[in-house]
Amino acid sequence: MENHTLSDIVETQFGKVQGFTVTNDNGFQTNVFLGIPFAQPPVGELRFEKPKPPLPWKEVLNTNEFADMCTSPEFAITNFGGNFSEDCLYLNIYAPHEKTNKRHPVMVIIHGGGYMAGGARMYRDYGDITNHFVSKGIVTVIIQYRLSVYGFASLGKESSLKAIWDCGIRRLLCNLYMKMSTILVVIPIALPYMVAALDLEAFPL
Repeated sequence: MENHTLSDIVETQFGKVQGFTVTNDNGFQTNVFLGIPFAQPPVGELRFEKPKPPLPWKEVLNTNEFADMCTSPEFAITNFGGNFSEDCLYLNIYAPHEKTNKRHPVMVIIHGGGYMAGGARMYRDYGDITNHFVSKGIVTVIIQYRLSVYGFASLGKESSLKAIWDCGIRRLLCNLYMKMSTILVVIPIALPYMVAALDLEAFPL
């Protein structure tokens, strides 16, 4: 995948974002948005709590680089490399560049890793994502969620299992791509299953 150019600026309910457009060997163009926040950083008073909606931003958010992966045990850091942080609740979006008024199916990938490791950077091959999904009209979203003790420790509070709440990003997704008809959720350790999506307004990427 070569010929990277800046994408159009897209306005979300929280602020404007700009990613980049890549072109595959067949000339198909994909808009890529990396590191879009879907929650406030779960640090300080928000550590071990349910995620809060992201704070709006005024300037155009540059979404051209992968966000840090969620803090993991040392073995995962050694195997995956890259940067790790508690501030990791971000998602990536890969969408057809061509503008259209038709609905697109949206596939949400929730990475595996035994609740201890992994992240959106595991799926960093734009070519594979474009050729297998986006070129067939499937908008692909890859999310991150808190791992290990940060996401799965039980403190005897209602907000335990924070990582499950991290994955509840329907509100943001429904504002990231037109009117969605169906969401295909892919969990690497299980079979894909279909989830009906409400007919909510969003916008074309």
